[in-house]
Amino acid sequence: MDRISSVLEKTDPQFLVALQDSVAAEQFRKLRTQIFLHPSRPHSLLVTSAEPMEGKSLVALNLAVAISKEFHKKTILIEADMRKPSLFLPGRNNAKGLSDYLSNQTRVEEVLVRFNSENLSIIPAGLPSVKASELIGLKKMEELITSLRDHGEDTYIIIDSPPLLSTSEALLLSMMVEGIIFVVMADKTPRESAQRALRLIDRKKIVAIVLNQAQLRSSSYYYHTIEKSGL
Repeated sequence: MDRISSVLEKTDPQFLVALQDSVAAEQFRKLRTQIFLHPSRPHSLLVTSAEPMEGKSLVALNLAVAISKEFHKKTILIEADMRKPSLFLPGRNNAKGLSDYLSNQTRVEEVLVRFNSENLSIIPAGLPSVKASELIGLKKMEELITSLRDHGEDTYIIIDSPPLLSTSEALLLSMMVEGIIFVVMADKTPRESAQRALRLIDRKKIVAIVLNQAQLRSSSYYYHTIEKSGL
């Protein structure tokens, strides 16, 4: 990639947002439009993948930016990978986040961080937790999604989750949302891994499959949204 990084660990998310006039940004706008035109018009979306390092966190962040900035919709990005957090907000290292809220150590208002625009907020993962699956499995997680969703028809919840084949959290979260975006790394993700991951979730909820770093014949796209996939 030229202007955005796919290495997320300990990286300021400001530098992970595609430039507005870039090809990458246009692909995120297409993904956003596909969501808005989807028959179910999902307002709570899980972004996941089969395996680690496929770019799901980058997709989740840029999708949230596209919805909040260009459609002026209130958007809340939840970083739900509490085993290996990837978005480190400036000046908030070791700050409280989702893990602290779910373990009753803070209120949700204290973990909501305004990011990039007045319409976009992020709930960071908080400190890494070895009890991630237990915390995600709590009724409190589902209630959090519902309460945030109830902020209004113009509110969208984007959840960046762990990979489906690595932990149980993604499967639990998939049952709490209205739509799922599945990210596949081109020329890296084994077909059998993608197929196995897709069998774990309700395929009726899949809004889009994003092929990350795909090279198209006519031009090079950073992201290519696939409506019908052979997976």
